[in-house]
Amino acid sequence: MKRLRNVLSGVVGLLALAALAVGAGTLLRSIRLPSEAAGPPPPTAVAIPTVALNAMAPQRDQPIVVPSLTPEAAEEAAVDAPWFLVYGGEAPSEMAQVPHQWVPHILPLDEKGNPLGEPRPVIPRLPEDTPADWVCDGAIEPSPDGRYAIALPPMWAIPACVIDLRSGQAWPILQGKVIDWALWHPDGHRLVVGANHQIWLVDVPGGERIDLLDLRALGLWSDNVRRVVVLADGHVVLAVRTFTSPFQELDTIWVIDARSGKAEKLEEDVYFESLSLDRRTIYYRDEEAALKAMDGRGRDVVPDERFVEAQDLARGSPIWSPDGTKFVFCARERPLEKGQEDDGITGVSIYLHNPTTGQLQVLSRDSVYPTWSPDGSMIAFERRPEGRLVREIWIANADGSSLHQVTDDGRNKGRLWWLGGQR
Repeated sequence: MKRLRNVLSGVVGLLALAALAVGAGTLLRSIRLPSEAAGPPPPTAVAIPTVALNAMAPQRDQPIVVPSLTPEAAEEAAVDAPWFLVYGGEAPSEMAQVPHQWVPHILPLDEKGNPLGEPRPVIPRLPEDTPADWVCDGAIEPSPDGRYAIALPPMWAIPACVIDLRSGQAWPILQGKVIDWALWHPDGHRLVVGANHQIWLVDVPGGERIDLLDLRALGLWSDNVRRVVVLADGHVVLAVRTFTSPFQELDTIWVIDARSGKAEKLEEDVYFESLSLDRRTIYYRDEEAALKAMDGRGRDVVPDERFVEAQDLARGSPIWSPDGTKFVFCARERPLEKGQEDDGITGVSIYLHNPTTGQLQVLSRDSVYPTWSPDGSMIAFERRPEGRLVREIWIANADGSSLHQVTDDGRNKGRLWWLGGQR
């Protein structure tokens, strides 16, 4: 019956598509890292389906030229603090290289989450021979160790950049290539990059790049890649969008061996959900919306009960504390009024849930982008002060107490990350 249903859906899809005008394909896909959850018990082994292996070994390419770092500039920008928040935000108008330029911001905090100064915008400085119309601008994502950040452009044909957060020096991720998406490898010194229907591993800051996989060899296209995550062993997982009918989109989950470049199909016609906290287990839903789990080789795993509860409760992306004992999530607490435009924050609240005690509380209203401190003692997030349109950053203890505002510059902000104390 399932096969017949798929065939009928395909026929209906072809007929419907024949009546539609051909539209322009999406030029740029933005990929976010999924939230992570507590890891499940050890897996039970079952057979692994193997299809469409790409046996081509990675090919090394010529490295791009990275500007040398000046110790004086790095030392001048260094700050000692127990904690740091890094976020993407609008540069001050007098410092911006283009109107409304988005750049990294660094905010030092004391041990209780109080600011030790004003947020420092890091204005990227590209090499002197960079074309005049190329400017580092876009969504900001710092490396796991906080040394670098990438700026993913909001528009096609603008270079995606790596930015040294100490000195401000910047350079394109891939010289002369349009970047579809990029994310940090867990080792902190490499990027997984999608460009020109290929997947690359790019070393930072050396610039050496390895051609990992040509998506076209698997009959795939980069603009159909919906999610990309990296497992603890370095294997890259792709959730590729497939269309079973004009009105239904599902995922095919692939795993790529970063050493050999071989790709293996794990599941198809499913919905990719997330990774476990230890980055070893893949969670997904089948067509009946049942939550299932597998390891990076496709072997079934018993889903962690806490993760199942979190997914069902959050109906979105639960964000676990570092120790995996509790989580926060965003959900709409009150509906929008008739005719009210959805700005992504009005009526959205951050909830804090403890699966052990069953306690569920509203941490903050009209708030988004929660992130845990590395020790799990505090939560930072963005909240819109009453009567204002621009979001500011607030911090609360993990039990919801000691809520306080830490920025008040009136400039737009994006996602934020909390980093451990470092220089």
